[in-house]
Amino acid sequence: MQSKLATLTLFLIFLAGCSTTPRETTLHLAKSSGFTEVRFPTEQFTLYGQFRHGDREARKTLRIYIEGDGHAWSTRTRPSGDPTPRDPVGLRLAMADPSHDPILYLARQCQFVTGSDLRNCSAKYWTSARLAQEIIGSLGAGINKAKATCGAKRIILVGFSGGGGAAALLAARRTDVIFLGTVAGNLDTDAWAKLHGISPLAESLNPISGAHHHPSY
Repeated sequence: MQSKLATLTLFLIFLAGCSTTPRETTLHLAKSSGFTEVRFPTEQFTLYGQFRHGDREARKTLRIYIEGDGHAWSTRTRPSGDPTPRDPVGLRLAMADPSHDPILYLARQCQFVTGSDLRNCSAKYWTSARLAQEIIGSLGAGINKAKATCGAKRIILVGFSGGGGAAALLAARRTDVIFLGTVAGNLDTDAWAKLHGISPLAESLNPISGAHHHPSY
């Protein structure tokens, strides 16, 4: 009887683990490193983030980590119904930052959000239009709100994978970026599409084409 109870208990624990969503996993992961969940409603999208306060003496610079493309495709030809990453590498990078500056993890459009925060989300915004002008504008607006909240004057941008392309496009348009870094960043989407034999991101900006863009934020 005890053996059966032990087996049942292990089975229930297994089921509980399987029922954990990527969002719940991320919440637990971020909380363990002192981050707090934040949302940034912008004109077109509501962006999800995790924020960690820095020391009071070190709040002039806000460090921002932008997530990658996430679970953009279910198969090679079928877009995912939810681009939320299964493994938020951008968050892990933010968590590993030992700086005393305030740190913001910023998810990409339509990642981690639910309910009414899914407004304007359609599959094109994590496939062909993942780096569209309105996407970069929304990320810029979210960053402006984060800066105002913590009183920062300048920002450091780090992007993972497709988030690297977004960070580069943002840096080309802003005057407050003092450092741009990418990890496995996709900085030439046309070359990337050609390399992998896939359709170009026809509705997106190509980061390499924005290298000489005049700052507008």
